[in-house]
Amino acid sequence: MIPLPIPDLAPGSEGRVAVPLVLAAAAFVVFPPLGLALLAVAAFSVYFYRDPEREPAGEGWCRPRTATSRWSARTATASASACS
Repeated sequence: MIPLPIPDLAPGSEGRVAVPLVLAAAAFVVFPPLGLALLAVAAFSVYFYRDPEREPAGEGWCRPRTATSRWSARTATASASACS
């Protein structure tokens, strides 16, 4: 049997995945189309709340740009010094 990869979930999101799974199991007994729909919701929840390993793209880091709407020489030098 092929082992299924179980993704790591974001902290605190286990309930958001477990509730649709439990409801899907109960709904399959009563009304199978509803169970299938809830199973799809649970699958989307696993996809949405997954917590994959992330690696930086390269050396150093660059903080995100601030929410200023004007560009000036002062902000250009501040932005340039923010990246290393």
